[in-house]
Amino acid sequence: MTRTITGLPEQLGAACHLYLDAFPAGDIVAFPIDGIDRVGIPVWVVALFPETADLDGIMPYGVGYGATDEAAILGALGEIAEMVWPTLTLSARGKTRGSYADLVRERGERVIADPLTLCLPAGSPVDRETPLDWVDAKRWADGSSVLVPIDLAAYSAKELAPGYVPFTTIISNGMGAGPDLDWAIGHGLCEILQRDGNGLLFRALDRGVAIDLPESLPAEISDLINRFAAADVRVIPKFATDEFGLANVYCVGVD
Repeated sequence: MTRTITGLPEQLGAACHLYLDAFPAGDIVAFPIDGIDRVGIPVWVVALFPETADLDGIMPYGVGYGATDEAAILGALGEIAEMVWPTLTLSARGKTRGSYADLVRERGERVIADPLTLCLPAGSPVDRETPLDWVDAKRWADGSSVLVPIDLAAYSAKELAPGYVPFTTIISNGMGAGPDLDWAIGHGLCEILQRDGNGLLFRALDRGVAIDLPESLPAEISDLINRFAAADVRVIPKFATDEFGLANVYCVGVD
């Protein structure tokens, strides 16, 4: 496979090349956008122009940031992977049609996810008799197979059968990519916790619980805060939640 790569630095580490080598056919275009900002922290946009028909209508791209250009590019490539692979794998994966009740009678309760436990929208008409499209998934705890509604597994409406109406908005929250499976799963789990925590206590719902930073901080954090300060941006870390035993914080800047 040949592809044209425009804008990326010539010297990139192994992790970046793993992504680039794994992507489907198509040209890569990349460019930094931190030049439009005065803070000077590297931010890159990387886009894949796919040639495969399975990705028609989808523009895989990522925006990455980091302490170095390579770290920013790596983050952007990871976001492309999160867009590309769910679409390619789900579109090629077989779907099972039926209601939860019917499938339980055929296969047993353990191997079918009960839709009533899957955070249905308020007032949803979906019940255990509703015909749905299902796809294979794995339970992380023991690796066993389980059927889940495609409504929750799809990355985009492109993966749905013609005329299929999902019972909830297609949500891509919880996507994870990384150099190995554990990394990718951890990335996805942390994204769910991040969005659940600070997403519920953000902007209009901000409780105003600011965090006093200790005098001694890791060098990487101190450097970032100092770079913001040099640009006359005051960073205010805020507490969102410690639900599930993890610290969930977000930062705002006073410019």
